[in-house]
Amino acid sequence: GMNFTFVLDDNIMFWQGITLINDCCYMFGTEPSHKFSQRTDISLLSILSHFCKDNFKNVDKFSIIGFSIGSHMAIRKMKNAYRRKHCFAAVLLNLPKLKDIEYNQRAWAMEDIDFNMRTNDMSQINPENGVMVKCQRYMANKKRINEGGVVPYDVPDNILQLMKHHKAWSQTNKSIVQPEKQKP
Repeated sequence: GMNFTFVLDDNIMFWQGITLINDCCYMFGTEPSHKFSQRTDISLLSILSHFCKDNFKNVDKFSIIGFSIGSHMAIRKMKNAYRRKHCFAAVLLNLPKLKDIEYNQRAWAMEDIDFNMRTNDMSQINPENGVMVKCQRYMANKKRINEGGVVPYDVPDNILQLMKHHKAWSQTNKSIVQPEKQKP
């Protein structure tokens, strides 16, 4: 059967490989610098080929493998190939390790964060389970979209009521809690 699946946001435009600062295992044909990390355009195929070589050897120890996102400035200061961090936007999911966790079908936003949190909870019971790692040698670059994201739009009335009465939404997001209804 299938043991891994790759999931990504629909606004990822291209991928880059990161040659880390003082990288002793550089992979993208760029000599490492001692001052800053460097980017090289690569294909998604090269990333997936890297992880599936030797029948996913060593990759199978992780529940979720994610990738850097090209929107933050710290990319030029990358020194470490991996970090234990929450992963979103593009992830490689180890299905056998995640068999007891499902995406919350009722969630209309941030379902990936909920999934990450429940995956991380598994590591509290057994440190061998629920391990998420961000591979910082690979970076997804996203197209900037001015609409969508985590913006309440066409929210069901019962959810709107919950948002109105929940302190996280009602105090800081008053303008968002009562969006104008779109005319059909």
